[in-house]
Amino acid sequence: MKRTAERAGDRPLSFSRPLHGLYVAALPIPAINRWAIFNRPLTRTLSRCFLCKAVRAQTLRRSQMGVAKLTDHNTIVPAESKYARVERERRYLLQDLPEGLTRASPHVQITDNYITGTRLRLRKVRDPQTNKWTVKFTQKFAPDGEDLSRTIITNIYLNALEVEVLAVSDANEIRKNRYPFAFEGRNFSVDMFLGDLFGLVLAEVGFETDEELNNFVRPPFAIADVTNNELFTGGKLCQVSFADIREAIRRNGLNEPARSESAGSD
Repeated sequence: MKRTAERAGDRPLSFSRPLHGLYVAALPIPAINRWAIFNRPLTRTLSRCFLCKAVRAQTLRRSQMGVAKLTDHNTIVPAESKYARVERERRYLLQDLPEGLTRASPHVQITDNYITGTRLRLRKVRDPQTNKWTVKFTQKFAPDGEDLSRTIITNIYLNALEVEVLAVSDANEIRKNRYPFAFEGRNFSVDMFLGDLFGLVLAEVGFETDEELNNFVRPPFAIADVTNNELFTGGKLCQVSFADIREAIRRNGLNEPARSESAGSD
């Protein structure tokens, strides 16, 4: 009689009980089936049913939170970062290596690959004396597009496996030999470019303060200050040739560097 009464009194039952990691509430289950469902393992079909409901609920919550495709409009880039630093530098166009430097002087070999449409590059630095490599994944940009002398730079040093996983394309490549050069108490980096830019020589010098940067006088071994000429930034140089550079120099009225046939090899 008791069981018959229960069967006749089928009604929804409210409860909260773990079901294989999921919680269910207020399910309308007939009384005769309650024992069978909650005292034996869930069947594959029932487990799948509960899992699908959980996934749908999670998807709904994510959509309500505004999860969407990342764009320039919904992505925030902090003005400052504890991992980034300000780089102050001037860049100069040279006719050739400064007096005191030769192609055989100590240098490192640099290969830069710029990722199209981004502020990122992969830099590989090789010491020809030891055949050891240093690899950096770099973000570099100028907060003020009119002032390229001040940039924000962030470096991540990579091991061989990480370089392989990133698999950055060899496109947009720049190759150059970099020579350290001291002049009047300042340490310059003199770059002799190779490949399509063979014949181009640039020098860079860094500063600790804005005052030093603003008051620095162009050194006598430089043809022109090209710091704020976007053409001479890495992101642009990887897209042009030395012929393009010579044409730009001619249009700007600068002294044209001669293309030395002895340059461009180690």
